[in-house]
Amino acid sequence: MASAVFRVFRDALLAPPGRRFWRRCLLNGLLASSIGFALASAALGVVALAGVPLDSLQVPDIEASFGDSFGAVVLAPVLETLLLAGMLAVLPSRWSIVSRAAVAGVAWGVLHGLQAPLWFFAPTFAFFVYPCGYLAWRPVSFTRGFAAAAVPHALNNLVAILLLAIEG
Repeated sequence: MASAVFRVFRDALLAPPGRRFWRRCLLNGLLASSIGFALASAALGVVALAGVPLDSLQVPDIEASFGDSFGAVVLAPVLETLLLAGMLAVLPSRWSIVSRAAVAGVAWGVLHGLQAPLWFFAPTFAFFVYPCGYLAWRPVSFTRGFAAAAVPHALNNLVAILLLAIEG
């Protein structure tokens, strides 16, 4: 079972481009959301176990309003994918996809963590997933590489906005 899960995970992130572009975009969005949510939940659990009251954490006030939703689901993926593409362009091309994606993930995790320390965890994994898609599809075309990073990003942010809306 674990090997099958690992194989799906590996193939979604690192397999050479094929005909299943949109399926891989959806799968990468699901991976970014589910594993990012698990990491964020684990971090919250550790903080709670440490005795830190969760309501004392400084988290930016984000609502599921139209403006916040549009910014998170449309604008942020487009702008951040352009910045991500620039970052990946300056990293040594002799590095593996995993190495470049890991550096990008940590860098973007730190940038998100500057807004709220607990925001480090989910974006770090998500921004590991997005460069994997970008770097796998970039040899096909910039447009495919861009979409392979931006679509999962938009889906991940959509899930976060929907959770905010459900939470109230």
